[in-house]
Amino acid sequence: MPQSLMAFLAMMLASMAAFNQMNSRMGTFDSMVRGEYELMANALVLEQLELIDLGTNYADLEDWNGAEMTRSGTACARIF
Repeated sequence: MPQSLMAFLAMMLASMAAFNQMNSRMGTFDSMVRGEYELMANALVLEQLELIDLGTNYADLEDWNGAEMTRSGTACARIF
């Protein structure tokens, strides 16, 4: 009886160690995937900003109060 209890405790300890290792690897994988999504999202935003910039005629744009908008590089510098 004591040997079976000791074997049971050893199996429980081994399964808990394996479970903790699996959780650690899953956390690493999740952070890696999150980083990839952030990289793809940044690339997508940059591409969209470039497309908007290419297709925008800044001479025709006006602000809501009638003031003319001017093109400046400071807005893009703040984003990136």
